[in-house]
Amino acid sequence: MSWPIVLAVRRVVTLSLSCVLVGACASGEYTIELDVVSDTTRDATEAIELALLEGGCDDVLRGAPAEGAAQTRVLRRDGDRSSFSPTRGGRYGVYAVARDPQCVPLAAGCTEAELEAGGRGTIVVRLEDVSAMACTACDDGACLGEVDAGAPDAGVLDAGHDGGAIDAGTDDAGTDDAGPIDGGPSDAGPPDTVCDELEDVIFCHGFETSDRMSWTGTRLDGAGSAMTIVSDDANLGARSARGVTTEPGGQAAYVFQFAPVDSGELWFRGHYIVEGGDLSAIALLYLDGVAGEGTALQVQSGGRAVIAFQTPEDDEYLAIPGPTIPLDDWVCIEARIVVDDDAGGVEIWADGTRIGAHTGYDTRPSGGIDEMQVGNARSGSSQDAITVRVDDVALARTRLGCP
Repeated sequence: MSWPIVLAVRRVVTLSLSCVLVGACASGEYTIELDVVSDTTRDATEAIELALLEGGCDDVLRGAPAEGAAQTRVLRRDGDRSSFSPTRGGRYGVYAVARDPQCVPLAAGCTEAELEAGGRGTIVVRLEDVSAMACTACDDGACLGEVDAGAPDAGVLDAGHDGGAIDAGTDDAGTDDAGPIDGGPSDAGPPDTVCDELEDVIFCHGFETSDRMSWTGTRLDGAGSAMTIVSDDANLGARSARGVTTEPGGQAAYVFQFAPVDSGELWFRGHYIVEGGDLSAIALLYLDGVAGEGTALQVQSGGRAVIAFQTPEDDEYLAIPGPTIPLDDWVCIEARIVVDDDAGGVEIWADGTRIGAHTGYDTRPSGGIDEMQVGNARSGSSQDAITVRVDDVALARTRLGCP
């Protein structure tokens, strides 16, 4: 039984069981079918992770997330949308892994193919059963953290004692503490994620296991670029995301796709730290459109904020002549995006302080804005290796504020 997938370029389609992979020329397409060998596996599958691998399938560990993938996506049964965009022709591996709701891999497969710009054809990826591996961070069937593929510890249990005498003393016969019960409020501590407190949001994610929503995929560009869930630092809770790039112009960001917005306001909120390199210019937030146009919040050396308006006619990068954004510790960045083809604009805050705005620009792509990229979503050739941490991300039609 097959699960057909269609992977498309810059053209977003609704995915229930299908998607289109095309080259640089939009007139050609490669249809991809996922052949799930076991009916039981198919019924148990919660999500299928897809990865486009330059060079083929040689380095793939079946069942593990793909390392060094040019692009990745996550598809679910309830109807996702996705797009892959190979930047050049050549030999690729199309890798897929099916996971259950606990992110345990059920089946995986990888097929190599020569892809040409504007080419056509059908690629079948056969998913066969794989052994279980533990995932360090699971999100509705999508493995967001690294996979522990090591063998289980087979050492024998310590059944002995240290040889000393066993404590045979009498039980403590003292009376119970009958003092009054503390009637004060319980110490609930800070929440591990603020998402459960928010209503009517387009998206919210704190990189915790209790988060209800899921990222659609990742945007990775450059050898060694990676997005991972980590537990060594967080704004709230126990986890955050870390995007690492190791070469000039690299990109590492999480992606969420949503129903197109072609008017009104969008409000973004996210927490960031930039570390591990000299900052030149990176886009912390990129709002992409159905037609491939977008609006970005960029930060440059010294924390200077820059707004990028990208249209088919021109790209404009406009610095905001206001306070700089401190990025050496967790900072909450808010952005108000007015979606309009003439009177559009972007307004920025950092930890509640207004940084500034640019208005009177085209921020409405043909078909609307339908994708959010968070992390190091864009960087120029002057930007060397750098690390961006992200936490507590939300997108809504009204202002959410900073937790």
